Amino acid sequence: MPAFAESGSVKPTKDPNQVVCEKQEVLGSRLAVRRVCMTRAQWAEQRRAERDLVQNSQLNARQKNPCNRTGC
Repeated sequence: MPAFAESGSVKPTKDPNQVVCEKQEVLGSRLAVRRVCMTRAQWAEQRRAERDLVQNSQLNARQKNPCNRTGC
């Protein structure tokens, strides 16, 4: 018999094909909101792509700054 109950220790896996809708603010408007629906897999891919874009932009900005190497 296990010392601890296993009832809450395992998280159920979420279906990557399940459609999830999120509200997103419309750029340039304080009040407008649009509803975007995608599968969990599509949301994950979009977030990964956005994260990669930001990471690459930050890396490129550091490489173009001459003060990083010379210690301005």
